[in-house]
Parts: sequence; C-alpha cells; structure tokens
Amino acid sequence: MMAAMSSEQIKAARLAPAVTVAVPPKLFKAFGIAFSQDEDDLDSYEFAGVLINRLPFGLLQYQHAPSGETTLLLPEGATIETFVAEFAKEFDLARDLFHWRDIRQATPA
Repeated sequence: MMAAMSSEQIKAARLAPAVTVAVPPKLFKAFGIAFSQDEDDLDSYEFAGVLINRLPFGLLQYQHAPSGETTLLLPEGATIETFVAEFAKEFDLARDLFHWRDIRQATPA
C-alpha cells in the first residue's frame, strides 16, 4: 500500500540519499505520486515523500541530474536491501535498475 507523506512525516523520517534508480520521475507520477518543486543553493529539484507498506521513501531529481534517474532517500540507518526490495516490488522494477551509494561516505567521521 502506498500513501503520500506529510511534511511532518518527511522531517521525522530523517531521509538521506542512498540509492539511485534508473527510472525517471514521470514513471512515479504515472502512479499518482505528486512531486513538489523547490530549490536549494545549488539547483532546482523535484521531490516527493511516500510511504510504501509503512516504509518512508523520498524521491528526488535535481534539474541538472540525468533525466532518466531518480534518487531514493531512505531513513538514516535503514537496511538498504529491505527498502529496495519493497520499492522494486511496489513499482515492478528490476533490481539491476538500482545503484547503491555508500551513505557512510556522506557522513563525516
């Protein structure tokens, strides 16, 4: 089951970039996921927060990132394999479309 996340849920989930999936945001929009547009110091981006079987996910694409990719944001400390399996199942995506990032590299020692 999939549901949109409120801004309070998004903040509480403490999402961080973890996985890139080789699928454009328009696929997720076709499933009814609403993206909002915003910008930070570097670029404009589209973002959506969703719960899939009670697991929080963020979907992000920067304007100048490759158009055929979406970054998945997962809760800090999440078991990436568990989240990717649920996400892949929900959208019927092949596992080879997912590319892991080492989120430990993003955290200063």
